[in-house]
Amino acid sequence: MVALMTVQHNRSYYRNIFARVVAKSRIYTLLYEFVHGVQLNDARWLSLTKIRELFDTE
Repeated sequence: MVALMTVQHNRSYYRNIFARVVAKSRIYTLLYEFVHGVQLNDARWLSLTKIRELFDTE
């Protein structure tokens, strides 16, 4: 009985750690997008316009 309880405890313990890590990575991703999102979008947009200019021969 004690061994079964420790297995369940370990499983929930690791699940909580995993949930915390996932939540932290989501928060960091959101923060990164919030801080760098505009710059990344500008760079992407500029590169797309450059590619269009290269292939646009009209």
